[in-house]
Amino acid sequence: MSGDLRETIQNILSGLKNKEDDLFAICSSSFEKFLNKRELAFIQIECINKGVVWTKVKSPLVLFTLKFKKHGIIKEIRKVTEEIKDIKFYIGA
Repeated sequence: MSGDLRETIQNILSGLKNKEDDLFAICSSSFEKFLNKRELAFIQIECINKGVVWTKVKSPLVLFTLKFKKHGIIKEIRKVTEEIKDIKFYIGA
């Protein structure tokens, strides 16, 4: 019985991992459509939690420009999935 339970849990976890990988890919491609190469070099998607994409930004100037592009990026993501509700940017090294 415990083998079946272990297998079920592993299947659920691998399904969640695949779903998270898909969301990362969707978000990454949407960022690439709206940002230039210089801006992309300064950002990194850290995690997706409860429909929020947490994105680390290495430059205050890039952070400033991202605030103007945020709604366009979200709109592009929502063409593919409704699971993403917001993008949060924060300064990080």
